[in-house]
Amino acid sequence: MKLNYNEMIIRIIIKSFAVIIAFALTTFILSGQPESQDTELRVTVVQMDVVDGDLKAKMKRAEKNVRKAARLQADIICLPEAVDYGWLYRQARPNAFTISGRYSDFICRFARELKVWIAVGCLEKEGDKTYNSAILDDRTGMIVLKHRKINTLSDLTSHLYDSGSAEDIKVVDTEFGVIGITICADNFIIENSKRVAELGAWLLMTPHGCAARVKDVPDNAVRFMTHIRNIA
Repeated sequence: MKLNYNEMIIRIIIKSFAVIIAFALTTFILSGQPESQDTELRVTVVQMDVVDGDLKAKMKRAEKNVRKAARLQADIICLPEAVDYGWLYRQARPNAFTISGRYSDFICRFARELKVWIAVGCLEKEGDKTYNSAILDDRTGMIVLKHRKINTLSDLTSHLYDSGSAEDIKVVDTEFGVIGITICADNFIIENSKRVAELGAWLLMTPHGCAARVKDVPDNAVRFMTHIRNIA
């Protein structure tokens, strides 16, 4: 499967849905592409239940999905937003880990063991602040990029975590070209996505999560995907 600048093969692992579900979308913005047209890139997008709390169960679920994606020979694996505790977890402030910390180290270990890149959303504690963050690990298990969610939908989450700053949007040069990260509702503000492209990224990893009634999930998913395609 070859990357040809306007097409990417994406393998999808679908687990299950719940009233609160989380899903990861990988999109691409065509700038800052890899120099070689022969570059091969396999991206696995993981959909899995993210029930608020229940850290150990979700760690096991994440490991199972990461290992399955690696068996599919994925180069980059994208997990959902706040996959450690959930993006609406009521105990986010007291229970979030630092980065590096228990959860990020857990993910880094699999990136290193399986020699894959992993993008994942997780809550982050730093000092007296808490963030809804995402990291990108390289094949050696090193965190090469971190992003803090900017558009946190504060009416829902201001008591749970703090907002990141658009000024802190960054990208990283990789074996696949320049990559950036945003999180879910960050992409409702087009300037955030444009900033990633302006910094030279051609690939935007954007872990997502949503909360909806089960019957509304299909329509919500279509709206999200349409919005992301428009951004790309």
